[in-house]
Amino acid sequence: MDAELFPRERRQVAPGAVHVPGWLAADAQRELLDACREWARPPAGLRTVRTPGGGTMTARQVCLGRHWYPYGYARTVVDGDGAPVKPFPEWLGELGRR
Repeated sequence: MDAELFPRERRQVAPGAVHVPGWLAADAQRELLDACREWARPPAGLRTVRTPGGGTMTARQVCLGRHWYPYGYARTVVDGDGAPVKPFPEWLGELGRR
């Protein structure tokens, strides 16, 4: 079926989150996914955060540009292996501004 016969509208899926069908071309989606996989690899890759109270956050995170840890930011993984944080790519900022 032709996508134009059945247009997919924008839809708010949660407060502050909107699904915008067709916003990012399939090849750009693949490039973004490849970049996310690379950012998740060590050093300074995907991690589980322990809170100051001793708990563990349920969501894992990866930091670009600056490393977040409870009560601060750093250029290295100060509460981990000490590796430098991967740089924040300019193209990702441009994508976010679109």
